[in-house]
Amino acid sequence: MKVRFHKQSKLSKKKLILIICLAAVLLIAAGVGLYFLLRDNGPGEDRFLLDMRQVVFNALPAEVDADVSFPTAFDGYEGVTITYQSSNEAALTSDGKVHRTLEDVNVTLTVTLSHPEHETVSFQKNVQVKKMESSEALEFAYSQVVIDRENADGTVLPVSIPEYGITITYEPYAMLNGEYERSVAVEVLPDRAVIHVSPCGERKVVMIVAKFEFLGNVSTRNYPVYTIE
Repeated sequence: MKVRFHKQSKLSKKKLILIICLAAVLLIAAGVGLYFLLRDNGPGEDRFLLDMRQVVFNALPAEVDADVSFPTAFDGYEGVTITYQSSNEAALTSDGKVHRTLEDVNVTLTVTLSHPEHETVSFQKNVQVKKMESSEALEFAYSQVVIDRENADGTVLPVSIPEYGITITYEPYAMLNGEYERSVAVEVLPDRAVIHVSPCGERKVVMIVAKFEFLGNVSTRNYPVYTIE
């Protein structure tokens, strides 16, 4: 009687190869599962902070044209400290103060989320500070000339708004009925102007005339002042 071992041997090799392939597949699947588990629940960025990161990102504006209050707390995320850092403090400060110019300015805002039981997470959002239109720039310049008509003596006035390229000049004396009233004078210095009021024997309202030059155009504003008796 002859015993044929070679067929059984070939069959055992096929089973062994099949077992090895199956083990390799299971090992790969386990590795992939472990990767996603560590990615979503690892100490660096767990789901709690990942979710909050998206909430904060969505709450921040993409563009601003006025001061903004950055959010510092959200329901469901108690204990998290949120801090902000601006890449351009001149245009948008880290506490939300906006300073507009005649051009749009792109600012990168870095946001950091901290929690005692979680690793710190940071992300960035781009925010555009919208440019100031010409009419808005002039209105801002007008608002910078502030004169107390009752107590004008010694008042310091601006002679320019450099960020908008606006220059301001003043008539050397106040005006009354189209004539100079010399008891109210405006002294112009390199970086400022100063009002001087001297007694004139009677109380009357005179006008300090300011001229605003901007983009080749000149606009005029009158500011009333009381003389001193």
